[in-house]
Amino acid sequence: MTTHFRATIVAVASGFALTASVSALAEDSVAILPGKMTLTGPAARQAILVERQRDGKNVGSLPIGDAPDAAKLASSRPEIVEIVDGVTVPKGNGTATITAQFGNQTATAEVTVADQEKPWEWSFRNHVESVFTKIGCNSGACHGAALGKKGFRLTLRGYDPDSDYASITR
Repeated sequence: MTTHFRATIVAVASGFALTASVSALAEDSVAILPGKMTLTGPAARQAILVERQRDGKNVGSLPIGDAPDAAKLASSRPEIVEIVDGVTVPKGNGTATITAQFGNQTATAEVTVADQEKPWEWSFRNHVESVFTKIGCNSGACHGAALGKKGFRLTLRGYDPDSDYASITR
């Protein structure tokens, strides 16, 4: 075997050894998604995900709860925000930190709660239009058809809530 060929084999083998040692040093961590959130109004809610990360990339979600293989969530100020089944629930105006713990790894997220004193308000777009879509009223087989049904027409799948609101209230 020539000296040049042996040097190439050693260099390639060294490269593989270097790659293997770098991947062995891969850093595992956890992260809370979203990392920062604002809950506005008494009905606001935000589901939380706890993600495993390797080298800064998400590699899978962790279950949340009391099981040994689950991430545990805690609020720094339960009078501001509490966590119920992985969902943030506002309790009072202010700022709190949510901490996720999985084994010896932790992650935090900041939560701002505002306008808790304001009364809850209905939204046609969020609370009425969604019901039409769920039960099929604005589908092509019903009032979302090109000519509607029995003289009443809604936009297909609720793409124009303002027009639907006008149709219902006029």
